[in-house]
Amino acid sequence: MGAWLILVGDPDADGAPRGCVVPLDAANHAALVERLQAFPGFNQQKLDNALSDAAAGKHRTDANCWKRGAQPAQSGAMGNTNNDSNPFAQPGSAHEPGKH
Repeated sequence: MGAWLILVGDPDADGAPRGCVVPLDAANHAALVERLQAFPGFNQQKLDNALSDAAAGKHRTDANCWKRGAQPAQSGAMGNTNNDSNPFAQPGSAHEPGKH
Protein backbone atom coordinates (compact mmCIF):
# COMPACT_ATOMS: atom_id res chain seq x y z
CA MET A 1 0.00 0.00 0.00
CA GLY A 2 2.91 2.40 0.57
CA ALA A 3 1.43 4.04 3.68
CA TRP A 4 3.32 5.03 6.79
CA LEU A 5 2.83 6.66 10.16
CA ILE A 6 4.82 9.80 10.84
CA LEU A 7 5.21 10.27 14.58
CA VAL A 8 6.38 13.71 15.70
CA GLY A 9 7.44 14.35 19.28
CA ASP A 10 8.28 17.52 21.14
CA PRO A 11 11.54 19.19 20.08
CA ASP A 12 14.61 18.25 22.10
CA ALA A 13 16.35 20.72 24.44
CA ASP A 14 18.19 22.30 21.48
CA GLY A 15 14.94 22.78 19.55
CA ALA A 16 15.71 20.04 17.04
CA PRO A 17 12.65 18.09 15.88
CA ARG A 18 12.19 14.50 17.07
CA GLY A 19 10.13 11.70 15.64
CA CYS A 20 10.13 8.66 13.41
CA VAL A 21 8.50 7.21 10.32
CA VAL A 22 6.97 3.73 10.48
CA PRO A 23 5.83 1.90 7.33
CA LEU A 24 2.46 0.23 7.80
CA ASP A 25 3.90 -2.99 6.43
CA ALA A 26 6.42 -3.14 9.32
CA ALA A 27 6.22 -6.32 11.37
CA ASN A 28 4.84 -4.55 14.44
CA HIS A 29 2.64 -1.90 12.81
CA ALA A 30 -0.62 -3.37 14.16
CA ALA A 31 0.56 -3.01 17.77
CA LEU A 32 1.63 0.58 17.14
CA VAL A 33 -1.69 1.50 15.50
CA GLU A 34 -3.55 -0.14 18.39
CA ARG A 35 -1.56 1.96 20.88
CA LEU A 36 -2.22 5.16 18.93
CA GLN A 37 -5.94 4.39 18.76
CA ALA A 38 -6.03 4.30 22.58
CA PHE A 39 -4.90 7.95 22.85
CA PRO A 40 -7.63 10.33 24.05
CA GLY A 41 -9.01 12.24 21.07
CA PHE A 42 -7.59 9.88 18.43
CA ASN A 43 -9.61 10.31 15.24
CA GLN A 44 -10.12 6.88 13.71
CA GLN A 45 -12.17 8.29 10.83
CA LYS A 46 -9.23 10.44 9.68
CA LEU A 47 -6.91 7.45 9.79
CA ASP A 48 -9.41 5.32 7.87
CA ASN A 49 -9.79 8.06 5.24
CA ALA A 50 -6.02 8.45 4.89
CA LEU A 51 -5.55 4.70 4.50
CA SER A 52 -8.36 4.52 1.93
CA ASP A 53 -6.79 7.35 -0.04
CA ALA A 54 -3.39 5.63 0.07
CA ALA A 55 -4.90 2.36 -1.15
CA ALA A 56 -6.50 4.28 -4.03
CA GLY A 57 -3.17 5.89 -4.91
CA LYS A 58 -4.26 9.37 -3.79
CA HIS A 59 -1.63 11.67 -2.32
CA ARG A 60 -2.32 13.17 1.10
CA THR A 61 -0.27 15.99 2.48
CA ASP A 62 -1.82 16.01 5.93
CA ALA A 63 -4.31 13.92 7.91
CA ASN A 64 -4.14 14.82 11.60
CA CYS A 65 -5.40 11.89 13.64
CA TRP A 66 -4.19 12.93 17.08
CA LYS A 67 -2.68 15.86 18.91
CA ARG A 68 -1.36 15.91 22.44
CA GLY A 69 -3.78 17.71 24.71
CA ALA A 70 -6.77 17.19 22.43
CA GLN A 71 -10.05 16.60 24.21
CA PRO A 72 -11.35 13.03 24.12
CA ALA A 73 -14.09 12.37 21.59
CA GLN A 74 -17.69 12.70 22.74
CA SER A 75 -19.58 9.46 23.26
CA GLY A 76 -20.40 7.91 19.89
CA ALA A 77 -18.04 10.22 17.95
CA MET A 78 -15.12 8.88 15.95
CA GLY A 79 -12.69 11.41 17.35
CA ASN A 80 -11.84 15.03 17.72
CA THR A 81 -12.19 16.60 14.27
CA ASN A 82 -10.46 19.84 15.24
CA ASN A 83 -6.91 18.45 15.25
CA ASP A 84 -5.88 20.04 11.96
CA SER A 85 -2.99 22.08 13.37
CA ASN A 86 -0.78 19.04 13.83
CA PRO A 87 0.64 17.06 10.90
CA PHE A 88 -0.36 13.43 11.05
CA ALA A 89 -0.24 11.84 7.66
CA GLN A 90 1.48 11.43 4.41
CA PRO A 91 -0.12 9.05 1.91
CA GLY A 92 -2.14 7.15 4.47
CA SER A 93 -0.04 7.89 7.50
CA ALA A 94 -0.78 8.90 11.03
CA HIS A 95 1.25 11.22 13.15
CA GLU A 96 2.52 12.37 16.51
CA PRO A 97 2.85 10.81 19.86
CA GLY A 98 6.34 11.58 21.09
CA LYS A 99 5.35 11.15 24.72
CA HIS A 100 2.47 9.13 26.13
